[in-house]
Parts: sequence; structure tokens; C-alpha cells
Amino acid sequence: MGGEALLKQAFIQGASDVHLFSHPYTPFMRWRIHGKLTDRMPIKPIEMHQWVSRLKLQSNMDISQQLVPQDGYLHWPESGIHARVATIPTVHGEDMVIRLIPSQPIPLQQLGFDATIEATLTELIHRDHGFFVITGPTGSGKSATLMALAHELAQLGNRVVVSLEDPVEHVIMGVRQSSIHPPTGFTYESGIKAVLRLDPDVIMVGEIRDAPTARVAIEAAYTGHLVLATVHTPSVVATVRRLYQLGITELELEEGLLGILAQRLYPIYCKACDGNGCPKCQELGITGRCANGELLYMPHGTHFLGFPNQLNEGIIWHPRTHPHG
Repeated sequence: MGGEALLKQAFIQGASDVHLFSHPYTPFMRWRIHGKLTDRMPIKPIEMHQWVSRLKLQSNMDISQQLVPQDGYLHWPESGIHARVATIPTVHGEDMVIRLIPSQPIPLQQLGFDATIEATLTELIHRDHGFFVITGPTGSGKSATLMALAHELAQLGNRVVVSLEDPVEHVIMGVRQSSIHPPTGFTYESGIKAVLRLDPDVIMVGEIRDAPTARVAIEAAYTGHLVLATVHTPSVVATVRRLYQLGITELELEEGLLGILAQRLYPIYCKACDGNGCPKCQELGITGRCANGELLYMPHGTHFLGFPNQLNEGIIWHPRTHPHG
């Protein structure tokens, strides 16, 4: 089986990541499906070398360089496959991970949020200014939620939406999207400053990683822009603490914060086998995942005055609930 056929099969079966592990005698492959890592067929050493070399070439990497990590982007229009590709040298050779990307963002209504969170996010995109943060660990679906909101905003068609990403994965008509490139000085911080000169209504920030980015984001929010961003923290309370650590003051949060969504992905258990594993679910016990989480939201006329013991009347506090009990 060639590399393209392999990735197409993985994509059809719902894999999000394909891992190729090097070994002098017995290279092997694993797929991540619905968050679970599953073993796949062993690979012959010559096949491993051919696949890695060909995929590196198609991802615009340097195939002659095997001693430094590399990353690239793969696009096969005829197969509908978009992927981020990364390599790293190991003691056994060059390993590769292919992150398979859906060709279109998942609609907000299909992410699996409960009615309270979905309704709040739908109301959020109509706000004219403020700072809203989507948070969670790696792999919790933050970017998927952000892109779903971008798609909803594009459908409205009544505002200028600018998105800064690392990198752009889904091209959304009606959204001005840019990939940051820190080696050239194009960072999230400098990107936000540049975007503010482009008459934006909504600014989307792929990730707030440092204090300067947090500073320009909150300033954009309380000077008349709707700013939607992600942060790597596990909960609403941890996000507030993280923003304080990044230099955002209580007054700035009071004036600018619209809300925080701390999300997770939960398994949808196979109904045919009650989660025990069967051919229908590829022996995984699950047929997919859905998003849910905890939400802090300030509707019109309310302000953030501290957390968790100082929430004023009217604020929506929706604790985390498991979508399946």
C-alpha cells in the first residue's frame, strides 16, 4: 500500500493522527482514532524509508536532512486530504506523525455542546466588543470551536473578521486569515497590532502564549473589538489565574472579559456493544467524541468582579457536566 492510499484509508476510518515509528528491523504504525491510539500493520524497513521520503517531499521538507526536526503541510485535493506533517530524529531513525485535518470546519451545532453552551456561543458572536477565551489541554478541541465560530461569523456576513493562526488549516470564505511566522517577526502580538490598522470588527487569536500578546488582545477588546482567543489551561479558574500571571489586571478583566469556556472532549460509547468493542466500532468501544465543559459568561449589563466567590447577579456560571451522565 502506498503512502497516499494509507492516509486515505486512515482518513476514511476516522483517524486524526498517523504515527510512523522507525526501527532497524520492525518499523510499525499506530493510528489515533477518537483519541485512542491503536496498533496497525507492521511496516517493512524499505517501505518505511520510501513512505517517509515521499511524504517529506510532498510536504516541502528537505529529504536530504534527517538529523533535525522538520514540519510541513500536505494537500491532496483529489483525495480530499489535508495534513500537517512533522518528523523527528530518534535513536532508531526518523519518525513521522501525520495530523489529518478535515477539509471543512465542524459546524458549531455538531460539536456536541449542551444547549446552554451552544446558545451562549451563538449569542456571543453578536456581541460588538469584549474578550472571550476558549481553554483546555492539547487535543480538547479548542481550535475546532474557534473555527466553528469563525464559520458562523462568516455566514452572518456583516462584520470584518480577521483570524491569526499557527498555521491556517481551514480556509473560510469571508474571513481574513493569516498564518503567523515568528522567525520573520510575524507573531501573535505583532499580528494583532497590524490587524488593528485594518478596520476589523472581530479578531481571532489562535493562542495567547505570552504577556505581550495578552496585553494587546485585552486592549483591543475594551477599545471596541470582539476578540476570541485560546489559552492552554485546564479550567475557568485556572484561566483567570493565568491571565493575572500574564499581567492582565482585575480592572481590565472587569472592563473587557466576556467569558471563558473550558472544554474537553468526551467519548460517545458504541450502542451496539455498550463500549466493550465490536466490529462496528473497530473494537474501540466508542464511535466518536463530543465537546462539553464549564462556562463563565457575562451577558449584557454584567461585569466580571472576581471568581469564584464574587460573581455578580446575572452572570452565567455553567459547571462542567459529562454529556453522557
